[in-house]
Amino acid sequence: MKDMRKIRGYKEILILSVFSFVLLGVGFLSNDVHAEESEDEVAKKGVPQGGIQVSPTKFIWTLNEGTSKVEKVNVKNYSDIEQRVTVEVEDFFVGSDGMEPKFFVPDDSHPLKARDIIDWIVPPEDFTLAPGEGKWVEFRVAIPQGQPTNGYYGGILFKTGGLADGDGSRIGLSYRIGALIIMAVQGDEPMKIEGTLNEFYSEKKLYWESPSTLIIKTNNTGNIHYPMFGNIAIKKFDKKFHVIELQPQLVYPDIEKIYTEKMLSGWWDFGKYTADLEMWSEDKQVQFNAQTEFYVIPWRGLAVIAGGIFGLLLVSWLFKKYVHIGSKPKKVKKKK
Repeated sequence: MKDMRKIRGYKEILILSVFSFVLLGVGFLSNDVHAEESEDEVAKKGVPQGGIQVSPTKFIWTLNEGTSKVEKVNVKNYSDIEQRVTVEVEDFFVGSDGMEPKFFVPDDSHPLKARDIIDWIVPPEDFTLAPGEGKWVEFRVAIPQGQPTNGYYGGILFKTGGLADGDGSRIGLSYRIGALIIMAVQGDEPMKIEGTLNEFYSEKKLYWESPSTLIIKTNNTGNIHYPMFGNIAIKKFDKKFHVIELQPQLVYPDIEKIYTEKMLSGWWDFGKYTADLEMWSEDKQVQFNAQTEFYVIPWRGLAVIAGGIFGLLLVSWLFKKYVHIGSKPKKVKKKK
């Protein structure tokens, strides 16, 4: 009977030992590994499965009042049917996220009527594209005399409705894509490139899992847009851990620009982190520096460590109970 209990004890020790080491091994090997995209998957990004593609998608100019400019844009049909392309011109403004352009056609009561540039743009005529065909089309922009110094924003929008195949049985979906025209116009007043850093902070002071989120809020207090560059250098216990490169982005006047940046961390990246922000405009007239701190205690890593410790303690207890290491077996007196 005792031998049977001892055998069961050995089995329990073996199972728990294996479980503990497997648990620790899984923790180390599963340290937030991210799958990488294949080259084909990356190459497909940005190419529409149907409809048209425009290139370039953005024109950024600095012009004087009373001047004009002629440019070209390439429009390509990626669908397998002929496309009729109609051309529209609209103004745009950037919302509170400082990113997505919002197109509009203002009337006399519109608050942005003063920046209306629809009448400045002479778009190309409507045209037709065969399947797979690309075409360069020309447009012209003329800045009126006496225009105040400011940023002016509009877009040439290419819209398709898809023509029917031979028997009319196949119709393409409506599709609209644009090329943005972003102009800094020099009038009587000087161009002012100014800005403020409103906030730089971590979304949480303590993160139990990845990612950690850092927020930057800035304001363009000048009268024209300008690109901002920068990076966030992150240290863990005062040692370099990671650098987040901030993609160059235009900052528009009178709009709070919000950056949301994320830092990935693994199961074993416990610690106190310090994030140092550096930002600057292209001409370095605007420069920001700031710092924030946060802590990362990954719960998965914590669970693996706790499970491993518990398993080892349990194995040790079972070993002592069934194997009696360090103690001599008791002698049993024989009955006379």
